[in-house]
Amino acid sequence: MEDDEFTRWKDETAQKRDQCLAGKLDAEEFLAWVDATSRRR
Repeated sequence: MEDDEFTRWKDETAQKRDQCLAGKLDAEEFLAWVDATSRRR
């Protein structure tokens, strides 16, 4: 993953985390999204 790709992913992850904390996104959905989009495996 290039630096700019990681930065975009990190920013989107922070937005989704905030949605999760605000109750707008289910924690399981958030974790599934992180797992599906992360290249760390």
